[in-house]
Amino acid sequence: MPHSSALTKTTNWFDRCRLYGGWISITAWATSLSIVTSALMVAHWITLPKPEPGSSISPSLLAHVSSDDRRLRVVHVNYLECPCSRRVVRHLIRREPLPDAIEKLLLVGEDQELQVLARNQGYAVESVTREELQSRFGLQSSPLMMVFDSESNLIYSGGYTSRKQGPAFQDETIIKALIDGESVESLPVFGCAVSKDLQQLVDPLQLKYQSN
Repeated sequence: MPHSSALTKTTNWFDRCRLYGGWISITAWATSLSIVTSALMVAHWITLPKPEPGSSISPSLLAHVSSDDRRLRVVHVNYLECPCSRRVVRHLIRREPLPDAIEKLLLVGEDQELQVLARNQGYAVESVTREELQSRFGLQSSPLMMVFDSESNLIYSGGYTSRKQGPAFQDETIIKALIDGESVESLPVFGCAVSKDLQQLVDPLQLKYQSN
C-alpha cells in the first residue's frame, strides 16, 4: 500500500506539472500572438510622416513646370509596391488631370503600362527608386499628394482619404478648393513606408515589409 500511495502522489505531481506547463505554453503563445498582432496593426494603420505646408522641397520636383504657368502644381507620390498607392494611381488615371492645375505622377518603381496610361491622360510622369525619393526629395511615405502655389510654395501635403483605404477620394475636392483660394486641412497619410529607415521604424518585426 505505501508503494501505491507514493505512486499516486508521483502521478499527481506529474499531472500538475503537465497542467502548469500547458498553461505556461498557452500564456506564452497568447503573449507572442498579441505582440505580433499589435506590431502588424501598427505597420498597417499608423499615419505616416509628410512634409508640412511651407516646407522647402527640392526645386527639381517641379522642373517640368514653366515659371510662366500660374496654375497650381500638384505632385502625386506613389510607391508601386504599395497596394494603396496603386489604387490611387488607377483613380488618377480614370479622372484625368484637372484643367486648372498641372499634375505630375512621381512613381517609385517601374511599371511601363501605368506610365504610358498616365502620360496618355495628360499627366507628367517621373520614375525614381525609393532611395532617390529620400535622397533627392526627402520623402519617405506613399501615397502622398503635394500641392504648390504658382510661386512653388507648398500649400497642401497629405493623403487622399480621411481613413485607411477610405472609399471616397478627396483629391479633386481639395485641389478645387485650393484653386478657389480656400485653406484646406491636410489629410493624414495612410499607406506604405518607402524608405528602409521608415520601414524598420514602423515594422521592426518585418511583418509587412520584408528585408530587401
